[in-house]
Amino acid sequence: NTSDRKEKMDLSEMVAVNIARECDRNIRRAILMLEALHVQIRNNAIDNNTSDKDENNDNNTIDGIQTTDWQLYIRRLADDIINMTDEPPTIEKLLTVREKLYKLLEHCIPPSVVLKTLFQHFLPNIMSTDDDDD
Repeated sequence: NTSDRKEKMDLSEMVAVNIARECDRNIRRAILMLEALHVQIRNNAIDNNTSDKDENNDNNTIDGIQTTDWQLYIRRLADDIINMTDEPPTIEKLLTVREKLYKLLEHCIPPSVVLKTLFQHFLPNIMSTDDDDD
């Protein structure tokens, strides 16, 4: 909160909580998210008259917070894997998932980060299926 006061940003508590959740205890990432949010707010103020896109429709934002492309890519990959549980996986679907995993590795995203992020997206679904079984 002190960074947003020094920059004279009015930051709501909900946005601060979202940044804290998304930064994963990484202060550099939190500051970068604040800076990206500041730029986004400033650009929206400048383009207010000419912009016809809704803030919530921006594909790189989660609850108004800018996220990296690889985080969105992993989130989509997790959704693809979760959707494969609805029906028997085909070879084509498995190859697509493998190709996406390789693409992340090609872009120098560490495997531990990929697995950790995937697990974070799988966990709520695992917990909800456990609740359904009770």
